[in-house]
Amino acid sequence: MDDLVSAAKLLPEHPLSFQPQPDLVTMANWYRVSAFRTAAATADLVPDDQARQWLDAALAELDSDRPTPPRTASAVHAAFAAAAALLRASTAEQAERFLSMTGPRLDRAPGTHRRSDREHVQALIAIAHTHPSLREMAVRSMCQALLCTDRLAASILNQGVAALALCPDIVAELCTSPTREGNTHAALALILTETSFLLV
Repeated sequence: MDDLVSAAKLLPEHPLSFQPQPDLVTMANWYRVSAFRTAAATADLVPDDQARQWLDAALAELDSDRPTPPRTASAVHAAFAAAAALLRASTAEQAERFLSMTGPRLDRAPGTHRRSDREHVQALIAIAHTHPSLREMAVRSMCQALLCTDRLAASILNQGVAALALCPDIVAELCTSPTREGNTHAALALILTETSFLLV
């Protein structure tokens, strides 16, 4: 599988016709992992209409949330990676579906990590930049993630400040109280989005 992804990265920089199998969701776990990893690696080359087909396939995989066979890679994780890479071409309906499906993953005990956290953050950032109508929802999820775990907070503060800054009022609403309670990540979000003046 790693060789397949490495080969995909060597493809020339011109459009690549690459469509998912119509019955991909029914195929073996190893095949779905390979397919989604390759879709993620070639996301910049795939035409938008085919990118949206891959997104539908990735969302179907996330919706199924099937258990991963022992000692194998996770198709759900691979689908998260594909979605994160392809959401730039998503329709608003696809992006909203992603937010609705993945939002409950952020309802967890503090300090709890998931393998898909990095890709989840990348997807939220992409939605915030791509879909103005869903921006507030994406930024709310980013703020929720920021307060959830150190790993999520680091991803957001390293990669997502520009997305947070698109909705400073949401950042202020969700991060002011935690900042006053001593949450360093919330304080950094306020400072980096230039909303810390609201603490005065």
